[in-house]
Amino acid sequence: MAEAVVWAAERAGPVPWSLPALRREWNQAKDQVAPWWAANSKEAYNAGLDALARALKSFFGARAGKRKGGRVGWPKFKKRGGRRSFRVTTGSFGVIDGRHVRLPRIGVIRTKEPTGKLSGRLAAGTARVLSASVSERAGRWFVSFTCEADRPEAGVPAGQPVGVDAGVKYLAVLSTGEKVPNPRHLARWQRRQARLQAELARRRGTGPG
Repeated sequence: MAEAVVWAAERAGPVPWSLPALRREWNQAKDQVAPWWAANSKEAYNAGLDALARALKSFFGARAGKRKGGRVGWPKFKKRGGRRSFRVTTGSFGVIDGRHVRLPRIGVIRTKEPTGKLSGRLAAGTARVLSASVSERAGRWFVSFTCEADRPEAGVPAGQPVGVDAGVKYLAVLSTGEKVPNPRHLARWQRRQARLQAELARRRGTGPG
């Protein structure tokens, strides 16, 4: 590890690679390099610092032989125009109800997809939100939550175990001799299609010429 730190210092000067050190560096330089920083949530900057700290730790660990896996290169800047995203771990955020979530500085947002199932788990105390990831794809913004949830214990199946043989003529044949018929979805929908086509033909025949 000492050789990796010396190598990095020779390449780019003293590099604070821990998250607390990077935060200190950011707080000292943010007014000069990003005077607009206060207009955004601090979580947007913290997410970038956290990713940088993880990348530097992986890099130094790989050079020192203390990290499993392949060789890890020096961290690179994200490409301009790439996928925009940030992660939220502190502050006022979470699921409010079945259609609304809250994000730091942005406030309450109505969601396209329902969130009632998660909000119900949160209200019942069987789940809690650990973080939120906000990302942009094709002009649309998405938020996903990392949660910790209680899983119900799996019950013991009732009855005696049986063997199951999947087949072609039958969906399944049990060792007890019971045969489960195929659902025959194609035949059912073909009949419905024929009925609708006949109905459409009648309507066209009675319409104006």
